Amino acid sequence: MNPEVRSYFISQFGDDISQLRGVRQLVENAERELDIVKSKLSEKRFSLTAETDGIRRDCDVAVRQAASLVEKRTVNELSAINAHLQQTHPLVESVSSLVSQVAELDKCRKYLRWMEEVNVLSSCIEDSVGSGTFSSALDYLEQMAQISASLQPSSCLHLKSWVQSVVSHWHEILKKQLSSEFGSVLQSLHWPVIETAPKPLPRAEVSALQTKLSVLFKQLLRLGKRESSASVARGVRQRSVLLPIEMMVHPLSKRFKYHFYGKRPTNALHKPEWYMRQVMNWLRDHSIFLDTVIQPVMDVLDCKATAKAEFAMAMLELVADKFTHDVPKLCEDDNLLSHGVDEMLLFHRELNVMHEFPISQLNCLEVLTEEPCFSKWLELERTNAELRLKTLLSSPTAWCLLYKDMPDVDDLRVPDCAETFMTLLRSIEGRYEHLPLFSCQHRFVDLQKDLLSAFTVELKKLATSEGKNVVSQRYVVLINATNFVLTTLRDWMERPFFLQFHKHAVDEMGLDMEGVFSDTEVLYVDVKQEMLETLVDAVVDTFKAKSKTYKREKWQVVAAGDDDLSLELTSSACDMLATLRQQLETINQELAGPLFHPLWMRVAENIDDYLYNEVVCSVFFNEAGAQQLQYDMTRNLFLLFSEYTTKPENYFKQTREACQLLTVLPGSGLLLREVLLANVKGSSNSCSDEEAETALRDVGVRRLTKQNALAVLMRRIDWPQSSLH
Repeated sequence: MNPEVRSYFISQFGDDISQLRGVRQLVENAERELDIVKSKLSEKRFSLTAETDGIRRDCDVAVRQAASLVEKRTVNELSAINAHLQQTHPLVESVSSLVSQVAELDKCRKYLRWMEEVNVLSSCIEDSVGSGTFSSALDYLEQMAQISASLQPSSCLHLKSWVQSVVSHWHEILKKQLSSEFGSVLQSLHWPVIETAPKPLPRAEVSALQTKLSVLFKQLLRLGKRESSASVARGVRQRSVLLPIEMMVHPLSKRFKYHFYGKRPTNALHKPEWYMRQVMNWLRDHSIFLDTVIQPVMDVLDCKATAKAEFAMAMLELVADKFTHDVPKLCEDDNLLSHGVDEMLLFHRELNVMHEFPISQLNCLEVLTEEPCFSKWLELERTNAELRLKTLLSSPTAWCLLYKDMPDVDDLRVPDCAETFMTLLRSIEGRYEHLPLFSCQHRFVDLQKDLLSAFTVELKKLATSEGKNVVSQRYVVLINATNFVLTTLRDWMERPFFLQFHKHAVDEMGLDMEGVFSDTEVLYVDVKQEMLETLVDAVVDTFKAKSKTYKREKWQVVAAGDDDLSLELTSSACDMLATLRQQLETINQELAGPLFHPLWMRVAENIDDYLYNEVVCSVFFNEAGAQQLQYDMTRNLFLLFSEYTTKPENYFKQTREACQLLTVLPGSGLLLREVLLANVKGSSNSCSDEEAETALRDVGVRRLTKQNALAVLMRRIDWPQSSLH
């Protein structure tokens, strides 16, 4: 009970129980008071509802009145604004015209200011040139070049063009002046080197000339920054040579053009090595001057490039220009183009090997990647490679082993045509591996893949032409060729060049490949396995054909001999085993070592299956017949394979265990037969599976199942029949 209610009852009635009679009166009074309160609440709720409705109506009226006032005020204000605009419109137009005129005048002022500043700088350059202070002239030229750069966003095309023309004008004048002085100093220092023993200069004069050379070199470097970053652009080829080095090359360039252009006898299309050799000689003859005179100047000026590399870059530009000039005529004659490409590749190799120039900086092979030269070159490579492939396959020595008399040296037994073919592919790689464009390298890789595929087609044709004569020197050598190409491809895919090629193809080109030659590798694996299986089948089929008489032997009626020493090989097995031995020896002499081991194992496995199923499980034996079979197998067939393994019996497990079961002592054999028969039939007194397997292991049987072992034991017809049978 609620504590307040409890207190109320105690205050009304006390502790006297007789007072509880007044409870009914108390309840009636409470009900009357509740009714009065409900009545008052109803009247109050009605009064509040009426009051709220009145307030809502007053608010709606106020909102409508406010909206009307706002609308009227807006219309009035808009009318006043329109009237004001009409009155001020002429004034606005007048002021706008004045503002436009002021803006135009400001543009003209800035235009004239730029022109005046350029003219002032031009005058300063002229004065500096006249006084011979080229450093000041270069400072003014750099300021003028900055003005030209700042005007690039402007729409004043004529102003930009004029400023740029002024910059170019003074640039050419300064270049001419500095080049003239630079050339005079170089000439005094015996540049270019054309005399074998120039007259030595006094040390003081040499020191003065080198000081002047350093100043002029620095000024030409500053001037060269204003030139284009690429002096020549032909698609992929771009060169950037320091201006002073370019000036040094100029006299050599004149000599080069004089001898190797025009109608001079030295300008011979069939002798590109002439101008390439001349460039190599110049690189050699000027290397000392560059190292001792120019390189110290560049070191003082903190040049990142080396004098020899810059000079070589300029020399390569001469070679590239000449080769590009001759390409249209070279493409008209396959022999000329082929010779030109070979000489360019040789020039590149000598440049990077003999002169130790890095390939990444000086790659003269870019000219070979340009069209139409590259497509024509690739076509020639394909045609020549296909022709050489046909020639080497038809060669009388194509399938002769290269190191036939040295088997320890050549375990793969490589035929001449396979070695020559891979050398052909390697020579192709040597011609394209340093090309600067990945796309060009990729097209050459595709060419190599096409040639590899064509080689497999030829191998298959030759293998098919052998017909049934599979166990022959020719067929085995075909397998060796396939295996050698496959082994070589796997080695190639681990080389740095092809690893980098694969990474570039996957990461940057998005190509999906496991390896550069992974698809070709799968093709060669399939061809090799197919040919090996054919060879194994041929050996086994021959063995089966020769064993027909052996299968028909009456093993159940073989007469018992005096002892084991009287046993001899069954006569019907002589031809069968002799043929097998001869074929294995032929294959062993010709087949690659890594392939022969799995091959004879496969042959042994198939023969084991055949003997077990077609001989052991197909006939019946008496004791003498079982002993004869065991002698034929263990003392003849197994020993035949002892040349290839120390334990040949391990590869004839079914036949060996069957012979053990057939020749077991009668008591042991009968007991084992009863145990296996009871276990297989599940009789009440049968032993467990584990006990049956233990019994088999006791007689040396581990490969045959219980059912198979029982079937072999049942082949003994001279043992009493089992009561469970």
